[in-house]
Amino acid sequence: MGKQITITLDQLKNFIEQPDRNKSIMLESAIKPLNVTFNRSIFTHHNDTKKIKTKAELQVLIAKGGRSHRPARPRPADPYNNEYLTMKINHMHEIRPHVLENYGFLQGTKLKIEGLSLVLKTQPIMKKGVNYLEIHERNRSVLKLTFLRAWQNIINNMVNALANEAKSL
Repeated sequence: MGKQITITLDQLKNFIEQPDRNKSIMLESAIKPLNVTFNRSIFTHHNDTKKIKTKAELQVLIAKGGRSHRPARPRPADPYNNEYLTMKINHMHEIRPHVLENYGFLQGTKLKIEGLSLVLKTQPIMKKGVNYLEIHERNRSVLKLTFLRAWQNIINNMVNALANEAKSL
């Protein structure tokens, strides 16, 4: 369990003296697993949905992973909102969630660093007067599920990024 690195006392001193840089390195290392999870693992079919209602619930699921960093599985979600699914199929002719040809959920979600925070934001994408993102995110907790599924890879990337930084000083 864990990762061991060998560094000098000078390298350790230099590493400890740059807390803001270390936080920034950790945030940057989280972007790749979040993007990969969002693009490849979120809702590949309509039955692959989970409901995570609150931020507190997300924190509990992550904490249940303990030292393994494998979070607990959320409970199965309610079925897709029928109104949303009907509009999506009728107007977009798309039955696979979030993989839309020229517009859709993937194109409306941005991942970026703001100060010392990592932020996932959805932007409304309108089609025939319907805000599909708003309807979908309200019912599916998409961003929370993305973070939950990527959690173990985020932790691994952060540890590796910090280890590499400490060794490079």
